[in-house]
Amino acid sequence: AGRLLKQVRDIEQVAPLFRDAGLVKAVPKPTIVNLRVAGIATKSCLDKVLGGFIYASAAVRTDLLIDDNKVSTAGSDSVSELDDIDFEAQRKRLDLIEIRHSYQLVEKKLLSYEPGDLTLLDTPLFLARDMAPLERNVRHKQEYEKTRQVIETFWQNHRSKIFPWNQNGVVLASILA
Repeated sequence: AGRLLKQVRDIEQVAPLFRDAGLVKAVPKPTIVNLRVAGIATKSCLDKVLGGFIYASAAVRTDLLIDDNKVSTAGSDSVSELDDIDFEAQRKRLDLIEIRHSYQLVEKKLLSYEPGDLTLLDTPLFLARDMAPLERNVRHKQEYEKTRQVIETFWQNHRSKIFPWNQNGVVLASILA
């Protein structure tokens, strides 16, 4: 401890010389960040059961509060679904279910007393053309229409709360790779 104190005293003696010579520059104070962020993650999986398939799909939302650059959790919410599924376009149907779950959690957050500043999703905001069902895939078509309706209703009801339609609104972004 004594050796460390001597080194500190030595540095304190020579520090003004380095500063006056222009060898030490001032470090700018970091920008203060105050932000309320929600992140939504989804996951689904399949398993063979009794000659068929069963799926589980879930989405979780974690709310973070960044106050004067200090990060803390502010809450969380989740939705899940467990059901049987046939072989017809399984992955695309599960993707559609995940999108619906994401939109459910975003809607709950927007309707809460503190909707936040930024919401990040790991699902697309809109349906891509490759998600459209073939005419012969009846159940895929049903899931697609159900998801399309959820998305359409969401944007009709909440567009006014979301940036850029509302300059002070929540920024909604997808972080798909």
